[in-house]
Amino acid sequence: MAKISETTLQQRAPEEILHPDSRTLFRFWESTRGENSTALRSNIDLKQIKELLPWLAIMERHPLKPVYSWRLAGTGICKIWNKEITGEQFMADWDQFERDTVCRLM
Repeated sequence: MAKISETTLQQRAPEEILHPDSRTLFRFWESTRGENSTALRSNIDLKQIKELLPWLAIMERHPLKPVYSWRLAGTGICKIWNKEITGEQFMADWDQFERDTVCRLM
């Protein structure tokens, strides 16, 4: 499949999404899922967004506490932390006050 671009899709990203890569990711997701609430795993072709993959992350919130974990972190994000962070608690090395403040705002 061709790379996702604004010219290849009729669906446009909302104007509030300012960063071009965020708009690209939004358009990819919208075109992949179509009218469904989510895309089928078998329909996701990550080759279309291969330039974005190192910078993608998925965070997971604990169901009962305001604690977040890195469910997935791309290689670019891991380079920022200088280690593999997938599976680790988000902000584990941060000061307690900063961690509590950021988690509360998330």
